Amino acid sequence: MNIVVVGYGRVGSTLARDLINDGHSVTIIDNRSERVQRAVRLQGARVVAGNAVDVQVQREANVAGADVFLAVTSNDNVNLVASQIAIEVFQVTNVIARVYAPSRADVTASRGIVSVCPTRYTVETIREKLREAASDAMPHSPPTRRVTRPRIDAVKIVDESKFVVIAGGGRVGFHLARSLLAAGHEVVLIEREQRIATELTARLDCPVIVGDGSMTPVLEEAGAARCRVFAAVTGRDEDNLIACQTVKAMTSGGSSPPKCIARVSDPHNEDLYRALGVDSTISATSLIQNVIERELPTLRIKTVLSLQGGNMNLLELTLPPDAPVIDHPLRDIVLPKESNVVAIIRGGRPVVPRGDTLFKHGDVVLTLVVKDSERALKETLLGEAAVAAAETPSH
Repeated sequence: MNIVVVGYGRVGSTLARDLINDGHSVTIIDNRSERVQRAVRLQGARVVAGNAVDVQVQREANVAGADVFLAVTSNDNVNLVASQIAIEVFQVTNVIARVYAPSRADVTASRGIVSVCPTRYTVETIREKLREAASDAMPHSPPTRRVTRPRIDAVKIVDESKFVVIAGGGRVGFHLARSLLAAGHEVVLIEREQRIATELTARLDCPVIVGDGSMTPVLEEAGAARCRVFAAVTGRDEDNLIACQTVKAMTSGGSSPPKCIARVSDPHNEDLYRALGVDSTISATSLIQNVIERELPTLRIKTVLSLQGGNMNLLELTLPPDAPVIDHPLRDIVLPKESNVVAIIRGGRPVVPRGDTLFKHGDVVLTLVVKDSERALKETLLGEAAVAAAETPSH
């Protein structure tokens, strides 16, 4: 079988050696240079250097041709996100991920991932040993005292319609929380590091929970199941995705589940993360790119606004002299489904498009279109050659 192993630590290296000895074809993915150097010395293994949560890295590793995908790094969220990419993008049917936190394993169980949880195994083994010891105890043995951990009360919120939970107390999380508080919202902030959480407590008038914002107990303490909006804005895409998926799992079946928003550093992850259950994604890279594109006068195609979480866009298209629609009325143009011409800017003045409106060279055409029909709309208005030229990177 063709097997991809993500992570070349103690577990991954042992697995890779044993699988090769059993006659399997093994590809190893790891992003740490020292582990990559050790992996290339393993005879019979193919090695790909890179982060497995990157679709391009998995493509280079030919994950689409894998019979089995094994994610065994020491980071639960990396393993779970890499596994979901293997399933959703490359349609791998046999996917196994190592996770240390049982709650994370529960979140993605319905997504086709077989999770191996050493923590759960260890706990169950110890409990079994305790039961055996209890059954062997003498009749006069005193009963074991039960120690109960004091329960941490969940955050009390006055107006849940304005309740926002933010995971990640870095610069983005801090400024977001401060802006929301100034606008009258109730905010709870989750931050992993105690030092940063202490600073945030001194600077913000809101509860700050110390912990991993992708873990169920931490989210429960923050009251995430009752919030109106949950925003995961840490610096790690995989942590933000798992945090949103965990909140979705906590509130599944509820009458008013929270809107989940994830900060995405790599814009290539936006479509994938929305497909994996995130309601909206925010990418600073995409925002900056859109601003730059709007300021480039030579670019014929510009995205003015994204709607419906990126599934619908308001596009600005400038008609070249050889556009196939030039001197044709709007009524004669067969537009793709789920698209429409909203307005035409001609000579700096708006024109309300009607059936008898003729398209002219230099017209700036504003169109509203769903993402799946974008290319067809561009080719209809600009022509296939113009669209291909616009998409070809310059060198």
